[in-house]
Amino acid sequence: MRANLRGWGMLLALAVAPLALTGCFNTPPTETELSAVEKQVFDAINSIRQANGLYALTTQAGLGGVARAHSEDMLARDYLSHVNPEGKNPGDRIADTGIAVTAWGENIAMAQGLADPVDAIVEGWMNSEGHRANILRTTFTHTGVGVAQSGDTFYFTQVFATLPAAKSAAEPALGWLDVLRSLILPGG
Repeated sequence: MRANLRGWGMLLALAVAPLALTGCFNTPPTETELSAVEKQVFDAINSIRQANGLYALTTQAGLGGVARAHSEDMLARDYLSHVNPEGKNPGDRIADTGIAVTAWGENIAMAQGLADPVDAIVEGWMNSEGHRANILRTTFTHTGVGVAQSGDTFYFTQVFATLPAAKSAAEPALGWLDVLRSLILPGG
């Protein structure tokens, strides 16, 4: 009797497994899953910046929206370019949202069939002179990351920007020495 129940259990498991796998491959990624991938890119880029003696970039939701919309557009219309089919570049797309920036840059990539697409694209960006320059540019203060996915195909966009009120590494915020001077010197 016991062997007979095991047989039924195995048969049931074999019957259900394909249904479970079908759900895994056909279910579109959720907003939370994409946000996790976007955060992986954001964290990886900031780790690289900090390893190179630079400050971490700050996320900016509007730039994230610009980046995600561009990734979704590239996926939907099957292209990979900084300029969309209507001729708009990243600066145009940022301006369309009303976000004021004094400088911008963009990294894009497409990955397909990779076990770890985030590591692959970040490594690719670091091995490309122009993309690396965006990642390590000292005047960029803010960023937004957008990812679009269909199956095992990912489109990545990272928008970098300097916001007018933001200070760069070349223009540090009030430092400890300035604070000390204001406490010690009259009229400081």
